[in-house]
Amino acid sequence: MRRKRLSKAEWQKIRPIVLARDKYRCVECKADIGAAGAAHIHHVVPLASGGNNAAANLVSLCILCHAAHHPNQGMSWNLRCFFKAQCYNLARLCDREGLLPEQGNFDSFLRVFGKEKFRAGQLPLILAALKKQSFLFVSPTGSGKSLCFQLPALMQPYFSVVICPLKALMAEQVSELWRQKIAASFINSDLPRATRREFYRDLRDNAVKLAYMTPERFFTANEAEQQALARLRPAFLIIDEAHCVDRWGTAFRPEYARLAEVRALLGNPPVLAFTATAGKEMQSRIMRSLGCDKARYFVRDVDRPNIALFRIKAAAAERSAEILRLLRLPAIGGKKLMIFVPTVKIGQMLREDLKKDGVDVPFYHARAENSAFERQEIVKRFKGESKPEINWLICTKAFGMGLDIANVRMVIHWQQSASVEDYLQEYGRAGRDGRQAVAIVFYGGEAGTRIQAHHDDIKLLEFMADRTVENAVRERGRKIMEKNKEITEWEAAELDDDKENIRQTEYENIAALHGMITANACFRRALSACFEQAYGEQDTARAAVKPKFWLSRLALWIVAKLYVAEPPVFKRRFCCDYCEKVKIRAQTGLIDFSINTVDSIEKLLHDE
Repeated sequence: MRRKRLSKAEWQKIRPIVLARDKYRCVECKADIGAAGAAHIHHVVPLASGGNNAAANLVSLCILCHAAHHPNQGMSWNLRCFFKAQCYNLARLCDREGLLPEQGNFDSFLRVFGKEKFRAGQLPLILAALKKQSFLFVSPTGSGKSLCFQLPALMQPYFSVVICPLKALMAEQVSELWRQKIAASFINSDLPRATRREFYRDLRDNAVKLAYMTPERFFTANEAEQQALARLRPAFLIIDEAHCVDRWGTAFRPEYARLAEVRALLGNPPVLAFTATAGKEMQSRIMRSLGCDKARYFVRDVDRPNIALFRIKAAAAERSAEILRLLRLPAIGGKKLMIFVPTVKIGQMLREDLKKDGVDVPFYHARAENSAFERQEIVKRFKGESKPEINWLICTKAFGMGLDIANVRMVIHWQQSASVEDYLQEYGRAGRDGRQAVAIVFYGGEAGTRIQAHHDDIKLLEFMADRTVENAVRERGRKIMEKNKEITEWEAAELDDDKENIRQTEYENIAALHGMITANACFRRALSACFEQAYGEQDTARAAVKPKFWLSRLALWIVAKLYVAEPPVFKRRFCCDYCEKVKIRAQTGLIDFSINTVDSIEKLLHDE
């Protein structure tokens, strides 16, 4: 249905809002267009295609950029959109169970994101969101989770709030949305007061579609900001990287455990939660923490068949040399590679070792000496957006969460991560483009003389867990003191119990992953086993809606044919080091042998 066009008086009211939000610059070429200059206000999604006249659907363009957006789109595209709209209306007539939302003309909205169709598994989530249902989506990295909340948010008349764990990630995602001409904004404590006021003004004027913030914003803001937050009534409350609710909410960021309070403050909007790593128990804990007892669960297989998994036994003193061998492989030259280290000290040591052999690899970490500007510049260079480009990077786990760098061919772990979920999140940085990639984790041996001898892999992780838990409990105690001026005996006992419970959980997570890495068994199967129960018992993204009536099944089939692309088929060439041994043993009859890891990696990446 064609939407009503604004009158001249209405345009005069909304035009200054859009221009002020865009700083009186063309959002495409960044030209200064002036408050009263030759500025054109452009609909991101046209009125005829389901867009609206809200400021969040409007952007400022100069004359030339606006003209470039309005060539004749062609009769074929218009006819195709008209045909799809009629087919969708037919599907809604067949829908006996109310599974399809009224608004289902996805073409123009997909075009905003540079897409023609949805990937397999995305459509059920889009439909659930448009029906205002709360859900948790567990899917591997690189499977297109962001579109599953950005597109429904774009289709709403009002803005949505996105809870994001990291400041750098917020800035990256908002910048990417603006490149697609989608009005988005973020707020954090680093921004000046004037910028924070602009953020709340844009929300009040409905001038943005997505508002990014951390959970701490709702508990640390000043009184004026608290009042502004309490007035917000978003279309959705979106939780990006939802595993942080469980992994961080009980430890060093307790505000994550209070997101149910945030939801109540915002008027209990539907919750859309997304993560790449959450087993069945974690899934239920996440949604309980968010106050969503009746939420739906969409769980896809976490396996990434295009990533070959290698476990290499090497003492810490030998790992720098092993990594150097990998960096000198001809097949890795000119390709993206990430090396995860557990601490800044180990990262600096590794960088110095590589420098001695003439290989200078930048190091990304969150310490004060690595400024926010330097970190941002490293990200831009690694993504190829700034020169000189870098292909290899040493990093702590502070790097990579949520960043979309499609062509990483290899991820190396100096040692195991602190949990299966963390490891999947980190090695999942590889192969997001669907092409062959490699993940390597080192294990075994003492740390050697260069690091304290008691800090072998497991003891180092346990030491880091102890420190995190101690800091978290100390911070909680400080907040109780600020509020009540004292800690009662009962509160002190409760803090001690919480500390021991959290520490025990962290130790169990470390031991579970260590057992998988050291076992003489398929590594991929062991990792997937943590999620198989959830995958087998709950709805999956491919079969989440199970209609009772055949007409409703026909309706969903029609919509899927209209808007879902056929999934690409990837033939797995290499599972893991154990499975490769089994295959060679079956072919040759050999019993006692070891595979040449370096040769296997060289062949995989050379042929990809």
